[in-house]
Amino acid sequence: LVGASFSDEGAESTAAILNFYDPDYSPQSLGIWLYAEGIRRAQAAGKRWHYPGYVATRYPKFDYKLGAGIRYLEGLDAATGVWLPLAQMLG
Repeated sequence: LVGASFSDEGAESTAAILNFYDPDYSPQSLGIWLYAEGIRRAQAAGKRWHYPGYVATRYPKFDYKLGAGIRYLEGLDAATGVWLPLAQMLG
């Protein structure tokens, strides 16, 4: 076993809880693969939404999550409680 993923499944969504992998395999980009696999599995299960876990804008450690395509990502506006396109939130 070189990597694993834990997720929750709801009626219309999935949520990535924890992905981890052996750091000796970092050159194979297992973190990105596990992220993409979570999206693929949500689609295959007919889920409407997939929550990829924490995303922090302007924090390079999370930038790999933008690889799904910023036009497909939304963020919760803490001030209004409304989900907005991430591109709009980033200005």
